[in-house]
Amino acid sequence: MAMKIRGLYQKRGWYYYQAPMQDGERPPAIALKTRNEIDAVNKAFELHSKKALHAQSKESMGALLEEYLRVQAARRIHTPKTSHVTRLTLTALVKEWGDPKVASIDKRKVEEWRGQLQKRKGLAGPTMSEASIGSYLRRLSGFLSWLVEEKHIREHPMAAIRLGRVKKTRRDRFCTVEEREKLLADPPNEEIEFILLFGFFAGLRFGEMLAMQPDWITSKTGGKVLTVKETAYWKPKDKETRDIEIHPRIAAFLQRYGTKAPFMLEPKKPWKEPPAYRFNPKKAFRAYVVRCGLPWVTYHTLRHTFATHLAMRGARMAEIAGLLGDSLRVTEETYIAYSPASGSSIDSL
Repeated sequence: MAMKIRGLYQKRGWYYYQAPMQDGERPPAIALKTRNEIDAVNKAFELHSKKALHAQSKESMGALLEEYLRVQAARRIHTPKTSHVTRLTLTALVKEWGDPKVASIDKRKVEEWRGQLQKRKGLAGPTMSEASIGSYLRRLSGFLSWLVEEKHIREHPMAAIRLGRVKKTRRDRFCTVEEREKLLADPPNEEIEFILLFGFFAGLRFGEMLAMQPDWITSKTGGKVLTVKETAYWKPKDKETRDIEIHPRIAAFLQRYGTKAPFMLEPKKPWKEPPAYRFNPKKAFRAYVVRCGLPWVTYHTLRHTFATHLAMRGARMAEIAGLLGDSLRVTEETYIAYSPASGSSIDSL
């Protein structure tokens, strides 16, 4: 006598298998294409086992993470770089937690992970910065939000956890004049010198340095001007053009090397993933700042130094915002404290 399988039934002599309800909906019946009871039981048992195994695997964090990354990439929510960093961060967490069922992820588990991150060594100091910790937690939060959206879990485990608003672009540290000159004293090659000069004296973002083309530099009344503008393969973050007066030290550099040699991305090549680098400065830049005894310096530190020194010299916030391509609100929030006019008006009496 064949064993009984729940969901197996016969209709007009043919056997069918009805899978259990999923998320309140009953899946369509599956025709087993047999009239033999033993064959029907074997086929139904195989289907039942696969369904159970699939349901069990879908509950695991690792399996759902892969689905999440596929969905976000298909929706174009994640860029290739974001997807790569998210995969690295959360895959490491899956291993650290032992690939748990997503239902077991609660506030306590996340808080413990947060505490562990605070004890880990950071790139620019003895411990990981709050900005880096916030970035890790937000990647996990985005994944958990998707789990709630897709009804894999009922409640967001991090709903009661306050992450704080730490701007990744804001830095508490910037280069003093002495530190700036130390970095500019002996760059290993013209590409690193290019990065330092256009960061310290033009405030360019690193992406803008990569996308820079010779026609960005033009001669106008009063001297040369650098115009950050859209190219055939790149759009600026602020989506508007902005003019930056060429500093004499940049002008001397361009006179020495011309307007083509310094560029790390070939101006005539399309912006692809990965970009067509003439020179990838990541390792060389990192090695150089470490050698100079300034390991905390990043590409953005150069831009932050540019704006901070302008603020210290009394430049108007609107002027700094225009040079950076940032909004006035963001510029004031970040740099107003460095301005000589930031003190209380009562103090000036």
